[in-house]
Amino acid sequence: MQQQAPQERPENQEAQGAWRTLRDALNTRLIGQSGIVDELVATLLAGGHALLEGPPGLGKTQLATELGRLTDLDVKRIQFTPDLMPGDVTGSDVYQPDAPSAFRFVPGPVFANLLVADELNRATPRTQSALLEAMQEGHVTVGGETRPLPHPFMVVATQNPLEMQGTYPLPEAQLDRFTVKINVPRPSEHDLQAILKQPASADAQPALMRTNDVIQARSEAAAQPIADAAIAYVARLIEATHHEPRLALGASPRGGQAIVRLAQAWSLMAGRPYVDLPDLKRAVLPALRHRVSLALDAQLDGTTTDAVLTDLVARTPVEPPSPA
Repeated sequence: MQQQAPQERPENQEAQGAWRTLRDALNTRLIGQSGIVDELVATLLAGGHALLEGPPGLGKTQLATELGRLTDLDVKRIQFTPDLMPGDVTGSDVYQPDAPSAFRFVPGPVFANLLVADELNRATPRTQSALLEAMQEGHVTVGGETRPLPHPFMVVATQNPLEMQGTYPLPEAQLDRFTVKINVPRPSEHDLQAILKQPASADAQPALMRTNDVIQARSEAAAQPIADAAIAYVARLIEATHHEPRLALGASPRGGQAIVRLAQAWSLMAGRPYVDLPDLKRAVLPALRHRVSLALDAQLDGTTTDAVLTDLVARTPVEPPSPA
């Protein structure tokens, strides 16, 4: 993948310093999860949404709320339960007989810069679908009227992969709206010792940047140059998922878009003037692991989605094959 490197852009170096400071601050709050922090920060820069999956007590919700606080975003949180209704998410028209207009719209918690959707898979499919329009279009429709959401807008949802009783697994259409799926592992014994030494309540650190800084950084990430050869590589990789016998469902075009957007964010955070091949390869697992499904034989063999995708990355040629 050959391309002529453009000259360094000063704004890239400034962005690198600002976002490195943010990542360092988050890493002090969530010890031993630097890779998770990087993926979540890149998702914010890419203008996407994140699904965090892991057992309870690993700091998923804390990480999301700290990200919002340190970037001065308006954060709201919803604890999803089976009895939650769509109006509890989007808001609803409330009857007020003494008002000039009999009904007044009361916004729901979705009207925020950062919505933390705790245990999203505990809500019924009807309530889960209330987020589809918000995540894809950036607005919600209630009572026949469409209302825009604040800008920027990001959903960070969590779910527990172990407890299945009383849950409603997210359908493929809902999963596809998430830019990334981030697996949150248990901390190592060394990191666990550091966590146990932390004080019960740490002093709140002031915000490191403002909402306008996030908006500006998103624009800069979207402007990161990416070569046509890199785009062609991503297209070959997405196509390869549809011809892999170990996969019953291949990745969608939205998955390819997620790879590109994440790679642009990582290249900006690294201070590079353009998207490089390692940026693209790094984005494959978080961008595609929830967009493909294992075939039954692969599941019975104990194969994991990440293992199949890693193998596809290794086998997909960077340069297009020569014609016969």
